[in-house]
Amino acid sequence: MTFDVESDDLQLAAIQAEIVANDWGSCVKRTRVFSGSPFPEFNLEEFAALTGDDFAHLGKDQRLSALTPESVLFFDLETTGLAGGTGTLPFLIGLGHFRDHQLVINQYFMRDFADEPAALRFVLQELQDVQALVSFNGRSYDWPLLRNRLVLQRLAGPNHLSHLDLLHTTRRLFRRKLPSCDLQSYEKAILKFIRTGDIPGREIPATYFAYLHHQQIASLRPVFLHNAMDLVTLCAMAAKNAPFFRPTTWEKVCECDIHGVINTLQALSLPKLRDLLGVYMAGNAVEDDPEIAFIYADTCKRLGDWEKSQILWQKLEQTSAGWMTAAAIELAKYHEHRRRDPDTALEHVCRAQQRLALRRDMGLPVPSPTLETDLLHRSRRLNHKINKRKTSDDPPNLSAG
Repeated sequence: MTFDVESDDLQLAAIQAEIVANDWGSCVKRTRVFSGSPFPEFNLEEFAALTGDDFAHLGKDQRLSALTPESVLFFDLETTGLAGGTGTLPFLIGLGHFRDHQLVINQYFMRDFADEPAALRFVLQELQDVQALVSFNGRSYDWPLLRNRLVLQRLAGPNHLSHLDLLHTTRRLFRRKLPSCDLQSYEKAILKFIRTGDIPGREIPATYFAYLHHQQIASLRPVFLHNAMDLVTLCAMAAKNAPFFRPTTWEKVCECDIHGVINTLQALSLPKLRDLLGVYMAGNAVEDDPEIAFIYADTCKRLGDWEKSQILWQKLEQTSAGWMTAAAIELAKYHEHRRRDPDTALEHVCRAQQRLALRRDMGLPVPSPTLETDLLHRSRRLNHKINKRKTSDDPPNLSAG
């Protein structure tokens, strides 16, 4: 395909873009720079303040703790379809760097398939300078598609990059809070921002095919804007999601799905999980959220805080019908193995057995098919210890014949 240089220049000026070239051809490049507050509820300084621990929490991966705001690259593709096969072209590749407290977005646009070799090489140059990619569903779609295009062009993709996919983070935090975890639902609920004049993603492939027919690049302005806003939202999402893993107030904990935070910190940091649950339980009675109370008790146990665990288990045994059996078993273990008190341990086992018998009488399911057998085995062992102790305590029979 040939291009009218003078006409192209006028159209590119209309969208503030330029033609860039290398040894493999040329493509269109558009650069946007964002600073300050791109959204009403987000300032780029929030992203600048992220630490390595924040990135590890966001990705639920301790290896990401080496990252800094300047070492990551936001990326998003606009493609000719969602199939993801070899016939799918990522005609617009958006890349976002954080530099000098600004988000610099470079968009590489392919006027047709002939621009792909040059565009991909420009993208590879930018990938060399970063340690990780940040995307939204990019681990499953965008990045595999881009790697396939590199293979088709006989180009070696980078092997050093980590990948932080914020779709998974957002689902962990807001699965039970938002009607949908897509980007625009997040913008509306968390960033208090509603896009105007945006093109729906499903219409983008048809818009590109129409461009191939009439060659009016200005008609793609909404596509460029859509791609750029997706990248800005990714930056805001990282900054806004990170504080949920280091909350200081009960109100902050309750803004998200605490189970998602628990799931992350159980894998990465038990001390931080204990602190978070302590904040959460400061605003909740044990009987109001017994499941979280039990997780709190278990976390304290794993960290050696037996006193706190015992207090929580006792409250659960006394106030929570659903968690009474589990709490009684934990108390039985505590008194048998930590306190060496088989009598008290047996009392808790008997309470758990009574609770199970009551559930059976009411026609309710037993939590575990082996639970009754386990309790019976524990009861026999404790009775054996008690009888053995009594026998050893009896005075010897010294009577003669």
